[in-house]
Amino acid sequence: MLLDAVKTDPVELDKLESWLSNELPEKDFQVILKPPRADFTPVRIDYARYGEKNRAWLDILNDRFIEQEKLDESGTDHNRWGRAVRDQYIILGMISSEHDGVNQGRLVKCLGIPVNEEASRRYAANMVRAAKIALSRLADKAGIEGGLFKDAKGHGVNRVYAFKDNSMRKLTYKWVMSLSAGELIPEPLGSQD
Repeated sequence: MLLDAVKTDPVELDKLESWLSNELPEKDFQVILKPPRADFTPVRIDYARYGEKNRAWLDILNDRFIEQEKLDESGTDHNRWGRAVRDQYIILGMISSEHDGVNQGRLVKCLGIPVNEEASRRYAANMVRAAKIALSRLADKAGIEGGLFKDAKGHGVNRVYAFKDNSMRKLTYKWVMSLSAGELIPEPLGSQD
């Protein structure tokens, strides 16, 4: 299939053939992603018990991660999510799982982004920032005043992302864990309180 894509361009064809014969055998393509939690069971969430503000946020999350992605309500098709959606969900889940926030190094490690080179670190930082911006826009759409996240503190892999409001953090974490996709979220390091 790759050969078909470049067969009309002799330069690109030569590059591809060289890569396939010389470099490919040396590459380690082992998947870095942590396997889903085997012990995970989604929690039940009762939407009727939440007020207008919280319900608006839950509705926005459902629209973004279930409706737009054509999942069933249990989120059982999350393996078909595109990378951007999957990354947003994992970042939302990880930040909401920790009272004091999560550092960027832990986020990118969970997302499977290697940060052994400067270009990779910049890519990882930009990807986390883009996901956070997209999630903040969802919060604005839901009418969450003052924003969803605190200003990030620190630099590089030690940059910490956290929720502004603890009750919104807990609600978000409960929603994240109500989908079967919650298996993608690692165990929290700290207390949920």
